[in-house]
Amino acid sequence: WSNPLLQPERGRNLDLGLAWTQGVHEVKLVHFDNRIRGFITSGTAPVNVPHARIDGWTLGYTGRPGDFSLRASVDALDPHDEVTGRKLPRRADRNATAGVEWARGDWRLGSTAQYVGRRFDDTANTLPMDPWTTLDVYATWQFVRDMSLQLRVNNLSDRQYETIRGYNQAGRSAYVTLRWQ
Repeated sequence: WSNPLLQPERGRNLDLGLAWTQGVHEVKLVHFDNRIRGFITSGTAPVNVPHARIDGWTLGYTGRPGDFSLRASVDALDPHDEVTGRKLPRRADRNATAGVEWARGDWRLGSTAQYVGRRFDDTANTLPMDPWTTLDVYATWQFVRDMSLQLRVNNLSDRQYETIRGYNQAGRSAYVTLRWQ
């Protein structure tokens, strides 16, 4: 997993965004263009991609109508090696997240969904990885001023997926958390 010839990344990034706000709602549209010299990839050994570019758009929404908090974002990007034209490994063209939370009194209930699109696990673009979607849910009870109890279930649908080829992510998992702050 080491490469003594590995060089640090250097990059230039440009972000240009627009935001619209109306009461409790906000929509943002951001264009980004990241040009990276020496982009570090991982695989059997990390290597530098001489010239990489990740450009695209993010559309996001947040809102707080009544007892609800809403959020969503969609990313459309083109992550590629500028020399070969191939996709950068482990970078999907499409990603999306959405979440909702309801809060009233001592209780908060919420869920978050995440989608990651098709991508490749290697620089040669010969090892495709399937897209995946997960759903997490939680309930939090603030039973005294400084303490809360949370029940959380991640990957509710027990989806089998990999973020890196050969490394399966956890299936459905539940957590009980007692928090003092």
